[in-house]
Amino acid sequence: MTLIAALEVNQLRIAYKNPDLPLNGGTVFSKKEIAILGVLLGQYQGNTEKQRNPFKANTLAWAAWIIGRMGGWKGLVSQGPPGIISYTEGYNRFKEACQIAKLFSQKDVYKA
Repeated sequence: MTLIAALEVNQLRIAYKNPDLPLNGGTVFSKKEIAILGVLLGQYQGNTEKQRNPFKANTLAWAAWIIGRMGGWKGLVSQGPPGIISYTEGYNRFKEACQIAKLFSQKDVYKA
């Protein structure tokens, strides 16, 4: 499992520098995970143009930007791309968010 996570984090690092790589469901992230990334974008994207995701939606670089932000990277171009620690932390938080989404999608989990 650790090797898979390390490979996915490295794919994010490569994708940030190659913004045209497509984000196909199942290659790196499942279709549900891509949908979760879209929801998380609203939380991590800032109000100013400098703090908005500059990449085309549903590309691997777009996902890398979101996961970098989740890891504590500020998202500013002047700061440079996210580092391995930001990606690793963001990836872990993203996977936790996916587990929570999966948990709450089950019918018997929460009844108000």
